[in-house]
This record gives sequence, structure tokens and C-alpha cells, in this order.
Amino acid sequence: FGGAVSLLALIASATAGTISNDGKELLVDFETKRSAIEQFVPGDLSVRDAASGLLLSRGLSVRQLAQSGMPVAYTGSGSTSFSNLTFHTQPDAGAVFPLDGGGWVYLSNDEQEKMGRGGVYAVVFDADGEVVSYEQRLGRTTRNCGGGKTPHSTFISCEEYDRGRCYQVDPTGKRKPRVTKLTEPEGGSFESVAVDGRNTSSPVYFITEDNLLGALRRYRPHPSVAKEGGWDVLHGEGGTLDYLEFFPNHTFTWTNDIARGRRSAYLNYPNAEGIDFANGRLYFVSKLYKTLYILDLRENTYEIEFTNEGILLNGTGFADSPDHVVTRGDLIFLTEDGGSNPGLFARN
Repeated sequence: FGGAVSLLALIASATAGTISNDGKELLVDFETKRSAIEQFVPGDLSVRDAASGLLLSRGLSVRQLAQSGMPVAYTGSGSTSFSNLTFHTQPDAGAVFPLDGGGWVYLSNDEQEKMGRGGVYAVVFDADGEVVSYEQRLGRTTRNCGGGKTPHSTFISCEEYDRGRCYQVDPTGKRKPRVTKLTEPEGGSFESVAVDGRNTSSPVYFITEDNLLGALRRYRPHPSVAKEGGWDVLHGEGGTLDYLEFFPNHTFTWTNDIARGRRSAYLNYPNAEGIDFANGRLYFVSKLYKTLYILDLRENTYEIEFTNEGILLNGTGFADSPDHVVTRGDLIFLTEDGGSNPGLFARN
């Protein structure tokens, strides 16, 4: 669709995300139309939503759920009331989590730059898709950006400033957020997280840093901690942290020398942003080089594609910087950051 996209969260039957419209941040959800005639066709931008002005692919519909600076309307039980909190002003990446007993929760970062004014917020839906609650899940943090889902159904929120940390957040709010072991204690300008969960007893976490010297991290929990699974995987002692190093012959390795990782980032993938894992491959982007990197974790090889060239389904690219990356099925979704009319794009 057209419009400034700041994040993308995808589930099987619907999507949710924030868009910027005339300077206002709006929370919207997208649903595939349930009529058999209206098949979802990614890239067929033939539907103009009258209420929002968004240009949609055929087979999608959209509704506005919230607006920055305004209370969130609760629409469950056939009546309307409003949240005590106003919807956060700088929403960034988020994720959707199913809830026991039906319904789901959408977690969304708040990327406010003023120290201690960021956080993570939760929009809670009932089983009918109606909003029933809006609450803060993480507070007193700064420039909460990117992050990602864990295999044990929690959210990681990353702070994007020079002393930023990565926090684990419980979507239900039953556990207090905690700083993870995913990064060095001194912090950094962290962006997004992906997880290779093929081996459930030894998950591997990958973390991007939005910096010219932002080495891509790989974190492996200690085996004695990893085999227990769950929340404590990201807080136990003894884990291993290393860094991505590219070689000119399109192979790569992981080094425990952060200086080598930073040099490789500077030369090859500065200002890394979104990241995702699927089918043995790691996908991430550099906003500075406008590049998509695809790492084969089995063969330790990589390939690159430029997002401003013909990598999309329609054979084109997009002009401004790539931001978030989400893989679903046979498609890779990419959001665009910057310019007057950025959008959400897909490729095979």
C-alpha cells in the first residue's frame, strides 16, 4: 500500500501495523477479504480505501484502530469506551501473539528519543477481533525499535541509541520485563532480532545494530540453560556472543573478535536494520547501502540484492531505505523508510 510504513506484524489471517498519515501515527489492521471471489493478490494495488486513502492490494481491507495522542477505543461487548492512556506517538516494529482462550495481543515499540520516554505498548483483542485493552508493557526506556519474537512466545524490544539494551517482554504482562544477555553490557544502537529455532534445545539469536560499525551479533545460550527453554534462556549465564565477518568470495564466518566484526560491518553492511530467519537462511538489510543480504547458514555463503533495483514481484525496486524484513511462506516483505510516499513491498 501507499503511505509511510513504520512496521509490519504478520499473522496467518491478518496483518497489523502503524502508518503515518498527515503527520499522525495510525494503528491499522489489514484482513484478507473472506469472499472466495476476492483472492488476495500481493502487488495488485487496485483498491483505494475511501476512509484512510490507503492504496491496497486486491483482496485486502483495512480499518483504523488508534491514532497517536488519542485514547484507544474499546469496541468489545457491543459498546465503546476509551483507554486511560493515549496511543504512543512514535510506534515502530511490533509483533502479534495469540492468547489462551482466544484473542490476541499486538505489542508495539515506542521510539521516542527523549531519555526514558520510550517503551512497549499492548493492544489486546478479543476472539472477535475487537479491541478490549491498551496498556504499557515496558517503560523508562529509550528509542525502542525493531526487536522480534522468540520461540517461547515473548517479545524482544531493542533500544536504538549508543547505550541501548535489548529487553524481553511478556505479551500478557504477567512477568516484568528484563534486560537480556543478547548484547554486551555497555550497550549499543540495536535494531532487530531473529531466531534460528530449528533445534528447540539450542536456539540461536541474531541481532542487528544501526551503526556504521554495527556488527551483526550471534548469541547462543549455554547448553545447560538452552535445554530448559522458556523465559530464562535469555537471562542465564555462560552464553556465547560472536560477530559476522564477510569475505570477498561470498563466504562468511563468525568471530569472537568484535573489532573484526565492526570492520566487516563498516565495509560490507553498515547501518543494518530489519532481520528475519526462514528455512536455514538469514535475511537482513542495510539502509545505507539499500541492500538485502541472504545468508545460507548451512553452507556459510551469502548473496546480496539491491532493494532499489528489480527485486520485487513486479520487477522493480523502491527508492528509499529498506527498514523491516518479514518472511512468510514464499514471500519476503520489506518496508520502506523515508521519502514522500514509502510503502510495503514483497518479493519471492
